[in-house]
Amino acid sequence: CVAMMQERRKNFSAIDGNTAHNMPLFLIGAALVWAGWYSFNGGSALLANEQASNALASTQISSCASCVVWCLLSYFLEGVVPSGAAVSGALAGLAGVTPASGYVVTQSGFFIGVVTGLLSFFGAREIKSRLQLDDVLDVCSLQAIPGLSGAILIGFLAETSAGSPVYDGIVFGGNGKLLGVQVVAGLLIVTWTAVMTCALMKLIKMTVGTNVDYITEHLGLDYKYHGEVAYDSLMAVQEWQREEPVSYTHLRAHETPEHLVCRLLLEKKKKNSDQSEAEIRM
Repeated sequence: CVAMMQERRKNFSAIDGNTAHNMPLFLIGAALVWAGWYSFNGGSALLANEQASNALASTQISSCASCVVWCLLSYFLEGVVPSGAAVSGALAGLAGVTPASGYVVTQSGFFIGVVTGLLSFFGAREIKSRLQLDDVLDVCSLQAIPGLSGAILIGFLAETSAGSPVYDGIVFGGNGKLLGVQVVAGLLIVTWTAVMTCALMKLIKMTVGTNVDYITEHLGLDYKYHGEVAYDSLMAVQEWQREEPVSYTHLRAHETPEHLVCRLLLEKKKKNSDQSEAEIRM
């Protein structure tokens, strides 16, 4: 909902719009998320028992299975295996197994990982591309799709021996009642989330706003709101902005704000150099 209501970035591309700006930080962040995921999947029962250990094992197996699915699909369809694909697959597997982790055995966790890996991979490619969603964190592909599919798969794969409180899933002799409950619950969650998200986005738009101008988008929110930049390569941008803020009127055709700032700085240095030479001649 947020991606649909929010304005897209000016140079947005659904194909390559999510390139990580810093791969080491990207991988460190993913590792922290992956490690932290064990705490609420394994600790949800508030007990150190067989169900908790089973939830931990199912979480790990599902995440690894989904990671492998993303890597294989990336290799066969794109010819490469990006680190981003491995991380995305792992996160999709974590999101997919979370609803079911306390109610399925580890073998079922593997199956959930494979299914959520497939759905999230093609969801990221097809849905995002067709709808042109500027979903920079891939929340739809890596959270919504795996989470909903994992919740529905409880109706197929849950086992009372693994911790399911009432029913077995269809695969293990259940009568389908649990599947019906899970489908209805999933639809209610989707509806509630969509309505509340739209309401909050409307409120934010009417108050503080949700978009930034083209220059700020490229120069970065760090400079706009904190007066500093994250990388040395942007120091020239910071230097120029302090002396003369960039505006839309400075932009030439097909010129990015970064190129604009560098061009203006060079023009300014040349002008100062010409003035100095003229003074010397005088």
